[in-house]
Order: sequence, then structure tokens, then C-alpha cells
Amino acid sequence: MSDPKISVLMPVYNAEAFVERSVQSILNQTWRDFEFLIIDNASTDNSFAILQRWAKNDSRIRLLQNERNLGLVASLNRGCHEAHGKYIARMDADDASRPKRLELQIKYMEKHPEVGICGGQTSRHIAGRQYRGRYFFSSEECDVTLLFHSCFAHPAVMMKRSLFSADGYRYDDEFRQVEDYDLWARMLADVRGANLPEVLLDYYSHENQESGTNYQAVSTRRNTIRERVVRGLVPDATAEELQLHHRIGFPQDPFDSEELMRAERWLLRLIKANQASRRYNETAMRSVFAQRWALVCGHATQLGSFTIRKFVASKLLNRSVSVASALKLMVKCGVKKHP
Repeated sequence: MSDPKISVLMPVYNAEAFVERSVQSILNQTWRDFEFLIIDNASTDNSFAILQRWAKNDSRIRLLQNERNLGLVASLNRGCHEAHGKYIARMDADDASRPKRLELQIKYMEKHPEVGICGGQTSRHIAGRQYRGRYFFSSEECDVTLLFHSCFAHPAVMMKRSLFSADGYRYDDEFRQVEDYDLWARMLADVRGANLPEVLLDYYSHENQESGTNYQAVSTRRNTIRERVVRGLVPDATAEELQLHHRIGFPQDPFDSEELMRAERWLLRLIKANQASRRYNETAMRSVFAQRWALVCGHATQLGSFTIRKFVASKLLNRSVSVASALKLMVKCGVKKHP
């Protein structure tokens, strides 16, 4: 038999509560020409037994099992090596792919051979509530997004298998739990990426997710990747500037008035540095930065009218920030008073 067009790669570890939903979502795809490569990472629950039952009933499933727990990164690298398809589609054992996911992605990649990575939008399910995970569409915007964080939803991507040839890319265990961000930051220096506008995946958050553990270590690894990307644009960035950039890239605590002004100056400095180096497409950069500026201002609503004035008057603002988003920010600021 000829090799399938797609290898759907799904590592599994102790996912008995979710894995059947994930398996079913792949087997129900409208695109039928795929192998479903499932790697059980020495689960200690009933995951492997559940998977064996599914494998007996569908010949597209290739079920492998690690003799011992190798971790997610090693399992991903093993899967990329074992895959037979022209494309590798990632999948997580606790999520669900929408029925047309594979069909939409492969049609796009076949039509755009210059694209090596294709992601899409997600519907995030957190504590019983549903949110839209939004990712920039174009390759140029994806590239700029890496200055702040990952530009793809990892379990929703499809990639060319050729990228993982013998002398090609590998996931790096040094960046476990943010291994995807590290991989994209390296890959997009050589290949183009894009996100489809359609929702491709239902992403479910729960307490046992690996990405939700060891927060400080994960934050340090993420910051290391982010710093590497920033220094590609501003090699002489100071420790203080990088600390501010990490805040902008992953804002959590409120920004005070001084921090807000510093954030604006720093983002404008990055744009100026790019105008000299032409590292990024300027239109894409301004689009991504405008939305990042709106996000930062959204973490300074306690400053009331001060934030509104800074937001509206900034050279960072442009039409990529929707009127609805701008009005929402202004309403939140309007009920606050400057301390």
C-alpha cells in the first residue's frame, strides 16, 4: 500500500478520561487518507487498553508504546521519525478536532507549497466556559508574533514531514512544556507558516495538564526563547528592557502609568529597529503591535482616563484593532479613576 497523505501524531499519557473523545474526532474526519500514529508513553492507567480496542477496529491506527516514560518531547520526536505521511498533523489526547480539520489543512498546504506549517483557530474550553483562541493568519504576522509568544496552537498544526528529515528539525527537551514555541522560533527562520481562519480544534483545559505545572520553570524557558527572538532584532537590549518585554509578552499584573509609558516607548523602538534592519514586514509588525498595545492597555484600566488618552494618542494604534475592542477598553477605563 502507498503511504498515506497525513500522519496524525498523538502522544498519550494517562488520558483515560479524555482519549476516546480525541480518537473519535480523528476517525470521524471528512479527509480519510491518513494514518493515526498513537504513541502511548508508558501510561499507568487504562489508556493503552482503551487504545488497543480502538486499534482492533480501525486499520488506520498505528499504536506504539514506549517501554518506559520518555516524556512528551521524546515521544514527539519518535513520532516524527516513525511517520509515513507527507504531512504530520499534531493532536493531543485531551482535545477534539473538528470534522473538516484535516481536509481544510491539506487542501491549503497542497495549494500553497511554500507553507511548511499550517495552524488554525481554536475553541478553548476552560472551567465550563468557552473562548475563541485567535491566531494571526499570514506568514508575516506569525513571524512577528514570535517576538511575544507562540504563533500556533500546537495540537492544531499540520507540518511537512520533510522538515523532520535526518538532518532536519527536532523538538528540544531543554524547552519542555514550551517545546512548540522553541520549534516555531527556529523553523520560521527557514519556512513559511500560516493559520487558517476556521476553528479546527476544541481545546480543553484541565487540572492534570503538563503545561499547567512547574510555572516558574516554564516561564524561565519561555523567556529564554523570547529573549533569543528579540535579540535578533535588538542585539543590545538591556536586562531591564528584556524584563519589560517579558511583561508585554505575557501580561498578568496591572501596568502602572510609568510602565505603560515605558511599554509604548519600547514597542515603538522595536518598530524603529525593524525599519533599519527590515527583519519583519512592517505592515504585519504594526498590525501585531497594535493589538499587543491594546492588550497592554487592557491591563491598565485601573488608570481610567489616563489609559484612554495614551491608548488613543499612541502611534501604535491602527485599524487592526477593531472598533468593538477599542470601545470595550474605553468602557472598562471609563468606570475607573486615576489613583
